[in-house]
Amino acid sequence: MDNKFESFDSKMPPIEARDSEITELNDQLQQEKDARKEERFCWILTCMVLLNVWFFEHISGWGVIGLIVLQFILLIILSRKLGIEYFTDILDKYGYNHPFMPIKNHEKTKE
Repeated sequence: MDNKFESFDSKMPPIEARDSEITELNDQLQQEKDARKEERFCWILTCMVLLNVWFFEHISGWGVIGLIVLQFILLIILSRKLGIEYFTDILDKYGYNHPFMPIKNHEKTKE
């Protein structure tokens, strides 16, 4: 009986080539995921700025300061959750590490 998979096996690339392709595809996938997270963060930031324009017309005094502080805290939490490296690097530089805001997709290097 003929082996039906002989022609298929001869067309398969070597194991090392497949492994390198898999690694390359995984890297591309991770870069795409990171790009989407950064884009999501930018859209949220843009929406917050547009909402601030409306809020600042209707709120004055301490309400504006409270709103800015609240939004800043929410952006810190969001940047930690999405793993935005720029913000997490700044926060790590100043030693801010809260137990309720774990760092995802970001490894802090200690020497």
